[in-house]
Amino acid sequence: MRHRSGGSRVGRSLGRRSFLQASAATASALALPLGCVSRTEVLVADDPGPRWLHQARIAGIDFSDPEEQDADALLNAAVLAGASVVEGDSVLSDYLLGPAFDRRIAQIDTVAGKCHEHGLKCVWYMPSLEVVTADAERPEIPSIFKLYPDWVQVSIDRKPNVFYGTKEHWVDPGAESAWMCHASGYRDYFFERVRKLAATRLDGLWIDVPLYMDTVLRWCCFNPACIKKFKQDTGLSMDGLREDWSDPVWRTWIAWRREEIHRFTTDILAHARSVNPRFEIIIETVTMDTDIATVQALDGAARTRYQLSKPFPGTPAVALPSSMNRVWEVDSVSNDFGMRPAVKDDWICKLRAYKFAKAADRGGPSWVFSYGHEAVDAGLVMGAAVACGCPPYETKTPQMVTTVGSDFRTRMFRWIKAHKELLFDAVVAPTVGLVHSSATRDYVDQGPVDTSFFVSATNFVLNPEVYEADKSFFWGGSVADTQWCADYGGLFKALSHLHTPFHIVPLVGLFEDDFAALSQYRVLFVPSLTHVADMHVKALADYRARGGHLLVTGTGAGGMLIGAEDELGRARPEAARLDTALGLVGLTTPTTLAGSGGAGTLAFHPDRIGRTYFRENDPTALAFVATLLDSVGARPFTMDDAAFRDVHIERSRLGTKTLLHFVNYAGAPDKLVAAKGRAPLPFASEYTVMRKDITLTYPELATAKQVTFVSPDPAFRAEQCRREGNRLTVAVHQYTMAILES
Repeated sequence: MRHRSGGSRVGRSLGRRSFLQASAATASALALPLGCVSRTEVLVADDPGPRWLHQARIAGIDFSDPEEQDADALLNAAVLAGASVVEGDSVLSDYLLGPAFDRRIAQIDTVAGKCHEHGLKCVWYMPSLEVVTADAERPEIPSIFKLYPDWVQVSIDRKPNVFYGTKEHWVDPGAESAWMCHASGYRDYFFERVRKLAATRLDGLWIDVPLYMDTVLRWCCFNPACIKKFKQDTGLSMDGLREDWSDPVWRTWIAWRREEIHRFTTDILAHARSVNPRFEIIIETVTMDTDIATVQALDGAARTRYQLSKPFPGTPAVALPSSMNRVWEVDSVSNDFGMRPAVKDDWICKLRAYKFAKAADRGGPSWVFSYGHEAVDAGLVMGAAVACGCPPYETKTPQMVTTVGSDFRTRMFRWIKAHKELLFDAVVAPTVGLVHSSATRDYVDQGPVDTSFFVSATNFVLNPEVYEADKSFFWGGSVADTQWCADYGGLFKALSHLHTPFHIVPLVGLFEDDFAALSQYRVLFVPSLTHVADMHVKALADYRARGGHLLVTGTGAGGMLIGAEDELGRARPEAARLDTALGLVGLTTPTTLAGSGGAGTLAFHPDRIGRTYFRENDPTALAFVATLLDSVGARPFTMDDAAFRDVHIERSRLGTKTLLHFVNYAGAPDKLVAAKGRAPLPFASEYTVMRKDITLTYPELATAKQVTFVSPDPAFRAEQCRREGNRLTVAVHQYTMAILES
């Protein structure tokens, strides 16, 4: 699901309906690797094994017209390319009456069986809360909204969340896009279909973006069913509720919406597993870690805490996992040109999204979209994904069931297959944790209308030349112009520039039985944490008391105090605030407090220095971060950070092996410059591959018996890399992995 910022959210990157009509072209592109293989021959992939979700290489295939397609030829192509999972696509987005849906079920079951014959796992795309009806703008055409008007989401202005064509480019002209209320009578309609699909030979369902859509309306859902449930759950009334961030009812409603969407996703899984206990649900999540999650309420950091659930009557209790499988839709800066016009800080945003996905999934599979325009940008995108431990879904932006190119997919998938255990079974080895707070994001940034996921968002009024050059470019306000998101994103950038391995730690999914795990971090970075639950105040205070080190940023002169409000935006007494628990009350200058009695160091800066570094590359902000890291020995590598600032390093471990992952985005421009009329890319600046030879000292090399260097990059040569004692020189074009064997 693709979003831009602006007066409305427009421009989804999946482009399903229009692009599914081009199935013949898609089939031709996917079939290119077949060569002289007979179309009747069945090629069989290697058994993906029990960890198929975690080691997946996902390819989308359009089966919208199965009677006219050669499924075996399409699946042979996927096998040859090295795919292990097929994402099947058809017309389940459309409003299908019972018999039409049942016919599709039979076709899907047949395709799933064929996938298994080819040794491939198969999951099927199914929208969750959107239903599209072709030509429904014509009064005589029945649609789900016309037949069931009380099923749709309702906005704060009491308008139905329904629009017709053109506002999203995956909705054909004249078609109706109706966004349904998860608490309405639509539930029975939807869950019946989930159960029918779970009874087929499918391995799982790819559930598209369960959220409150804001293409034409903001702040849904005021459907009577949600109004009633909010009252039941909270005891509060939504009568007269308006967008007022000082209103405790409004703030409670913001948090409640997130919980509702998460409960809906677990209900989907429960219904599926009531039919097939081994059936998988993969939730497509577009909101990532930024302000879009505030408005749309789908928050991937949320986590199911119960192991046994019986959420609906008449069915047996079913076991649920402790986290939900997700495929994270990590966008590109441009629908038309992918990441080719991305600046360096946009690549930081891309890496941040992949690391957040891995952190939020807490050991889950963490499938991610690996969008690209051409091999030149797609290669770096996929390198970034696997460096963060995320299995890639390869496709060409803005389409869903296509590829950047058969040669590219084959090269990347086969290399990933050869190293799948090292990439996806290794455990990240952090020295630092970066705290993410959904509540602070919500109540500080407040879901602004005009903010994008990337830094180089282009407001078409302020930057008309850039916007005119590429109208598919993200537009609106830069994420660096936000408050909390920019502080969090800037500390991410600083840690990346200082080549310090780190985790993202989402607070919303952190519970008391997880608190002991915080001790694995030598340092916790806490960006301007103004809204925090009581248990997290205790967790952070206890972490420091046990010897952990903290870096805490503030909100600037006159800003809100650290931990001044709880996770619902309710004011705390001073004695219960986080700044009180940490001894920060009254501090107005950058301060480092040494612990006593075994307590760890506390570095405090009263300003949002992450935001300052994000926006201005302020060297004093970076120095403040580096000083604490060096004082507690949290930086494992010794290197010239300034020389290699545009190389991101990840570290992980598998058994006796330590893996160092190097992602090089040095070929990206520092600034985007428009060049009107220039073909094929309308920018004077664009990403190009730029090799860097990274030199670093790493003490763990002293115990390494051997070091091996591998990369999927075509220009890579292992002889360009070397080890000299505890010193490494690594040649990186886009992505290189060093394997240290102890």
